[in-house]
Amino acid sequence: MRISPFATEDRELCKQRQPRELLVEIALQPEQQMNLDHMEEYGAALRIPCKKWRSAAIRNAVCLILHNDSYKENAQALMKKIIGMDGGKEAAAIIWEKINDLL
Repeated sequence: MRISPFATEDRELCKQRQPRELLVEIALQPEQQMNLDHMEEYGAALRIPCKKWRSAAIRNAVCLILHNDSYKENAQALMKKIIGMDGGKEAAAIIWEKINDLL
């Protein structure tokens, strides 16, 4: 297990991570929190709200993830999906689509 201060959207970090590794993420910035929320919706993460950051809550979350293979399987599937994406290109296409809708 690796504890990382990096943003969840960091593609290079995602490429370096081996599928067998789990990530304990500390989401401090709003975009990191949104990304972690999306990972949780995908079933690849468990988010603990900052108001509940206590050792027992963190320990229980880590134990749950370590003993539930679905988190690992979902994280592996998400990693494959992220590596195959061109985020900048996809974001630009969405922006242009929204601009065209306004015209």
